[in-house]
Parts: sequence; C-alpha cells; structure tokens
Amino acid sequence: MQWIRNGIETAWNIDYGPTGYTQGAGTTIQIVVNNPYTFTGLSPYITYDAYVQALCGQMLSNWAGPVTFSITSLSGDANCDGVVNVLDIITMINYIMTFNPTPFCLANADVNGDGAVNVLDVIGTINIIMAGGK
Repeated sequence: MQWIRNGIETAWNIDYGPTGYTQGAGTTIQIVVNNPYTFTGLSPYITYDAYVQALCGQMLSNWAGPVTFSITSLSGDANCDGVVNVLDIITMINYIMTFNPTPFCLANADVNGDGAVNVLDVIGTINIIMAGGK
C-alpha cells in the first residue's frame, strides 16, 4: 500500500480490516515508517479496507481512506481454494499430465515464476507446505 505524503510527516498509523469493517475496530499498525507498506499474513481472496493516519510531531492527522485492496494469488494454491496443501500438489501433477484439472489457478501454480508449471513448481509447493504454508 502506498500513499502521498501531505507534509513533513515521516511516520504513519495504518488501520485495516475486511471490507465494510468499522474504522478503529480493525488491526492497527502503529508508527509505520515505510511508504509503501507491505502487509503480511493477509488471507488470499478476501477484500480489505485500509486507512492511514499521519504522525505529525505530537499531533495526529485525521484518518484518510478507505483504500480497498485484495490478495488475489497465493503461491502454491493451484486449486484456488485459499490454502496450500497436498490437494494443490495433486492438481499440479494433473495439470502437468495434461488432465486439465478445474479449477486451476495458473499464476498460483507457477511457484518459481518461470512461466511454466512443472516439477520444479511441485517441489516449491512441497517446500511451502513443509514451511507451514509461508
């Protein structure tokens, strides 16, 4: 997420939650110094709203937003169900064997980003699973 500075501020607060949440009732990240900011640990296929507040010395700006965004891919999630598990490995193998599995998320299945789905992506998915889905 990126925003335009409106003055001399060098830190911000971010508040976010599923689209439609009440601002202030979400997850607040305080004293963010990176712009743009990269969220971690968000669930794929869910739409989020986010608000930003500038820290101006001892003063706080009003919250700006919402900005709506979603995570549309999950590396290794070949069957598009929002989790990476052995079913994704089966889906990839079926794709490699030209059995045309459905659903199939090509962008998620191409784990190593080389433009093709092959045994290297299956190994990459196994590594994702063994690392706890991270």
